[in-house]
Amino acid sequence: MVFSSPGNIIDEHKAILASIGKTVNMELMTIVCTAKILDEDMGNFINNSFVKASIIVSQKEVQAIPNDAIVKSGDDYYVFIVEKMDGQIYYLQKVKVDIGIRSKYFTEIIDGGDLTKVLISGVYNL
Repeated sequence: MVFSSPGNIIDEHKAILASIGKTVNMELMTIVCTAKILDEDMGNFINNSFVKASIIVSQKEVQAIPNDAIVKSGDDYYVFIVEKMDGQIYYLQKVKVDIGIRSKYFTEIIDGGDLTKVLISGVYNL
């Protein structure tokens, strides 16, 4: 599992679940769990504090691009591909893609063709 402290969500740490509670807190939609921290630098943690965690249930290698590179229009998702460059002028093509699993920073692209020249930032400024 991967977790971060609520005050510092950028620094992520790894842990292994040691025990999982048997009941769900329906008000908070949470389950009490205990984990063993794998990081060597544990000096920044406070005993018995709460963290925000993501439990990784499986891993696979996929074609993925940053979430900021994808534009949603209606029910469809698009990326912009650089077709050609003429000095400071870029010619872009809007390409429909089928997406799969989304994570915190990346989205799986199931079908989108060649994405080697995809625009990965600034797409909402177009």
